[in-house]
Amino acid sequence: MKPTIGIIGGSGPLATLDIEKKILSATQKLASPLTDQDYFNLVVFNYSETYDRSDSVFFGRPDPLTQYVKYITSISALSVDLILLACNTAHMHLPILREKTEIPIISIIEKTAEYLRTTFPNCCKVGLISTKATLEKKLYHNLLARYGIETVTLGGPTQNLVMEAIYLIKAGTDLHRQKLHLENTNHISKINLEQINILKNHPHKCILLEENIPNPSLIVREAIKELKNKGCAQIIFGCTELPLVLPYLEKEPDLQFIDPNTIIAEAIVRALQDIEIQQWSNLRALA
Repeated sequence: MKPTIGIIGGSGPLATLDIEKKILSATQKLASPLTDQDYFNLVVFNYSETYDRSDSVFFGRPDPLTQYVKYITSISALSVDLILLACNTAHMHLPILREKTEIPIISIIEKTAEYLRTTFPNCCKVGLISTKATLEKKLYHNLLARYGIETVTLGGPTQNLVMEAIYLIKAGTDLHRQKLHLENTNHISKINLEQINILKNHPHKCILLEENIPNPSLIVREAIKELKNKGCAQIIFGCTELPLVLPYLEKEPDLQFIDPNTIIAEAIVRALQDIEIQQWSNLRALA
């Protein structure tokens, strides 16, 4: 049986699909599949009801750790060979979750740090666009520091706009358009009063109740400009939603956009190839 990657997704659903697609693309690039049976198996739990990771850090909302422990237990029971948490911020729980299963949990942040070290050996500082919780927990800072790489972050006002952009991407806003107008004028009437109050009183999610909202790609462009002005030649899109904006950004010859979704997809395929080789070796030894 082909090796299997178990993906704990839903944070958010669109980002999980992006990673799935990039795993398939990485398989085509690295394994040259000819038939369905040549692809690796994917078990995807798209748990969209997982508590907001950032809200748990900053606003006293429920912590998703108990949920993630349950997810790890469920997906481990399916005999997957590797596990991925398809959310950068959720990696704040990775040390605890690794203790809950014997199945290796592959880290987006560890693989991104390794990629920077090997691909840009002279890199001494890198820009980071991410959630505020990822910054608060220093998830990238701590790993990159081991390689002597300084993590450069955005100023407060731009970071707040990036949080709005992330929630707009999660909501499925149209990235093609310069200005966005919610097509479904009845969308608010479908939300109960409690939900409306939560959104209205949230410093970042309140943007979802506006009639005219900014295009997330325009916000990300401003964040890129700020980090470029701070001397960053490489910029990490350190939230699984943010790489969805990449197709709508102009390439700049003096900048490299680092896509952790693509990096982890290729790392997963290589890891599954190694597992497959080991499985074949074990079978030959038994023959």
